Amino acid sequence: MYLFDSQLSLDQIRNTMPVLQINGITKKYGRITAVNDLHLTINKGEIFGLLGPNGSGKTTTLGIVLGLIKANSGSYNWFDGSSNNNQNTKIGTILETPNFYPYMTAIENLELIAHIKKAGRENIEPTLELVDLIHRKNSRFHTYSLGMKQRLALAGALIGNPEFLILDEPTNGLDPQGISEVREIIQKIAHSGTTILMASHILDEVEKVCSHVAIIKKGKLLATGEVGSILSDQIQVELISDNNGKLLDLLDNRYEISGLNKSGEKIVFNIDANFSSGELNKLAFENGITISHLLTKKTSLEQEFLEITKNK
Repeated sequence: MYLFDSQLSLDQIRNTMPVLQINGITKKYGRITAVNDLHLTINKGEIFGLLGPNGSGKTTTLGIVLGLIKANSGSYNWFDGSSNNNQNTKIGTILETPNFYPYMTAIENLELIAHIKKAGRENIEPTLELVDLIHRKNSRFHTYSLGMKQRLALAGALIGNPEFLILDEPTNGLDPQGISEVREIIQKIAHSGTTILMASHILDEVEKVCSHVAIIKKGKLLATGEVGSILSDQIQVELISDNNGKLLDLLDNRYEISGLNKSGEKIVFNIDANFSSGELNKLAFENGITISHLLTKKTSLEQEFLEITKNK
């Protein structure tokens, strides 16, 4: 059964069995500390986002756990508790820009990867179907668009049915359509039970794709957990009224408000998730205030990220 044929739900697959444990890894380049005492546990079936700005230590961390970079201190454990390089058959990776032989076809490039991995060739075409390249299987790599090249890289990483997939900035440089296509493929792969570690600086992608997230800056872990737990349970309210001063006095007496910000006629603030916009409209009407604009939205991962990393 190929990895993308599974109909298991993520809840059925996920459990507390660690697939990768990172134990206090530190990596320095001279005076620069790229990774600073990093501790992480990634469990089976998770789509784990390693989120941070460029230069935060994401790629260095991936290089260490793949045995490509030697840490100054700390350790990591794969699957059975070992940190040697004999795990390669269980791990698929995309670390850099897709790199294939330009005058070979998709089929030929994937056959070469299967030979290097000592894997069977029987799932090459089904994998091309998964990444929506089956119609271009006999086209040479140099004729592919950037998005197609990235999707072929995903196909190459899936050869051998790895248990764990490592993706370093998988949507980097893609247009919105390419980003959407890669995101959909990642979700299909994860749905089959493959554990995924995805490093990205794109907040929106992590929020839409990942089940868990670790936020790092300057190599230091700032927060980690399920995406839902990292997100604030507050909502953001944006409004305009004909008497903002009076309305704010009323709100101060009725609600717990934070992050108050005035921009011209607009008032923006954060408030508890059980806030009722209908109740606010009623309160304003009863006090002779007319609200001409009212918008509520859940706090995004971007807002939470900026709050967590502020002054860190």
